[in-house]
Amino acid sequence: FHKVLRLKPSYEMEFNARLNMAKNAANATGKKVVDPELALKRMLRDSKNEEYKDQIYFALAEIKLKSGNKEEGILALQQSLNYSNSNTQRAEGCLMLAQLFYEKDDFVKSYAYYDSTVMVMDKNDDRYATTDMYKRRLEGVATNMAIYTDKDSMRIVGSWERKEQERWAVKGMEAD
Repeated sequence: FHKVLRLKPSYEMEFNARLNMAKNAANATGKKVVDPELALKRMLRDSKNEEYKDQIYFALAEIKLKSGNKEEGILALQQSLNYSNSNTQRAEGCLMLAQLFYEKDDFVKSYAYYDSTVMVMDKNDDRYATTDMYKRRLEGVATNMAIYTDKDSMRIVGSWERKEQERWAVKGMEAD
């Protein structure tokens, strides 16, 4: 990748070389010449990389997840989706998030990301059938959990005194 940079390639090729250098540095063992996270964060600040932010955040997420930092990895994946213009990139990010939330037993979020994945994933993708199966299986669970949460909230509010309920209702109407 260093040789590519010395050849003064087009900016897209230079970007991909730098992105892959950061990814390789993250996978390297021993002393690292470049801090991959720092390199990626520097790339995020460069205005020339505005259209590539989805890929940079995705690479950052992969590094965070590989190092065991799931929470920061999830945040980076969500940032990747915020900047994503490509259905392929969006499908990869949504699928990773769906799987991560499934592992955390957060089935409502997992369902939402599986649903988003199915919407943008190419139907010829080998993972499509499995992804759609997870989406369909989680749909009922997610719906029931949302109903349970809603009813649980109603029970809590129902246990309050009348004046407290009225204050809560007024505050809710003012927020709308």
